[in-house]
Amino acid sequence: VKIMFGTSTLIVFDFDWSLINENSDTYIIKKLKPELYNYMKTLMSGEYEDRWTALMDHMMFKLHENGVTKKDISDCLKEIPFFKEMFEGVEFCHKAECELVIVSDANSFFINEILTHHSLKESFTQVVTNSANFEEENGPLKVFPHQSPSSPHNCRLCPINMCKGAIFDSLRKPSHQQVIYIGDGGGDLCPCLRLQKSDIACIRKDFSLHKMINKNPEQFTPTAEIVIWENGVDVFDLFKKKITSS
Repeated sequence: VKIMFGTSTLIVFDFDWSLINENSDTYIIKKLKPELYNYMKTLMSGEYEDRWTALMDHMMFKLHENGVTKKDISDCLKEIPFFKEMFEGVEFCHKAECELVIVSDANSFFINEILTHHSLKESFTQVVTNSANFEEENGPLKVFPHQSPSSPHNCRLCPINMCKGAIFDSLRKPSHQQVIYIGDGGGDLCPCLRLQKSDIACIRKDFSLHKMINKNPEQFTPTAEIVIWENGVDVFDLFKKKITSS
């Protein structure tokens, strides 16, 4: 089915390994202080297990302690890998008057820096993520959970700081005849299960979302049309097939 007018289409992007072709959180550590990456991995399976946002806040403090500045982080983010066709696809959908949003477990500073550098900020009506800022110009980047542990979302599929399914429900309007959701990770399962028959779940091949569905197809297969993608060309081709500008 080709949707004739972009305005009735909502396109939801996950960020890491979806809109960009990297994990922005680990990329920063590996590039700026590779010697801290093993320390980070130890914490991941130790005291910070299942507390990713708190871990990132701690790692930003460690970078600062090791002399990494705001400019260093900003410059590093500008180099992050991406599929150029993915960014071209964003511009194509924006021109077709689709509504584009990002729902991500990264953080607002990283996402904002990358979108600004690639002149993509205007294409998105909303970015829903963990907030992050430099409270002091020469201090560390502080990262805060999107959802505070004191008011839990109670979704068993999602990480403690963010239920992407609940966020997705709040973003979908009655005027959206179709949703295209582009994701790759375990956190994208919940919103994909909330998609309708007329929607499309774009699932990255062999990444954790794909593996979870394959492992438990009865429970985890979305009712939406499923498109498996490997790179930006696949996603841009899908956009061209499904969206016509008015």
